[in-house]
Amino acid sequence: MSKILINNTASPIPISDTGVTLQVTPNYTIPAQDYLLWAASSDIITQIGSGDVIVNDGSTNLSISDGTDLIKDIFPKKMGVLSGDDLTQIGHVTDKLKVIDEDSITVLNQIAIAVGAGSGLSVFKQNEAAVTSRTKFDLSGTTYTVPTGKKFLLTSFSGSYDAQAALYLRLEKQTGGTGSFVTQFRMTMMSGGQGNSTISMEFGNGIVIGLATDVFKLTVESSIAKGTIWGQFAGSEI
Repeated sequence: MSKILINNTASPIPISDTGVTLQVTPNYTIPAQDYLLWAASSDIITQIGSGDVIVNDGSTNLSISDGTDLIKDIFPKKMGVLSGDDLTQIGHVTDKLKVIDEDSITVLNQIAIAVGAGSGLSVFKQNEAAVTSRTKFDLSGTTYTVPTGKKFLLTSFSGSYDAQAALYLRLEKQTGGTGSFVTQFRMTMMSGGQGNSTISMEFGNGIVIGLATDVFKLTVESSIAKGTIWGQFAGSEI
């Protein structure tokens, strides 16, 4: 909200306690850094009270009372509505607040869900399998398709391997449910084995990595046919 001073006379008006003279034209816009200076000015209050100076908030010429309140940093009695095409102001006892329509409420709910999505998991895929081949294979039971109208918010991806060998655990994505799978994240479990420990990627409140009909799965590729691999990924549908 601006604070604009309009000289309503035909002559310059000095506002001595601010060091500013209000010319007939152009109007004077108070800089934000000077708001406290003008709020403490008794000279400008006198000029507003006499009608020689009019206060404008950037869109409307205010009454003496509202103009004085604005200069003193007291919010004017009239408030612009938060929404509405006609930008009607609220200023009478018979005026009514406009409400947010159902579509807007839906959007706000979706935002709230997205912000807090990391606090609850609606997607959790995991499995373990014996590594019996050096060729790449899918970790069964870990395929997930993002439902229509949803997005996939990934919150974690982790795995462990008990063999003394190098192994890749990948989270792969097939965009739109067709075509080839592409690696989104990869864990490289190096020679030496992971024992009972788990390598984990954590993403806090999550990151959106999938849209409706995208397909995700875990794949494994080992340097030797030995040991047991466990993998998982988790997240939320928003």
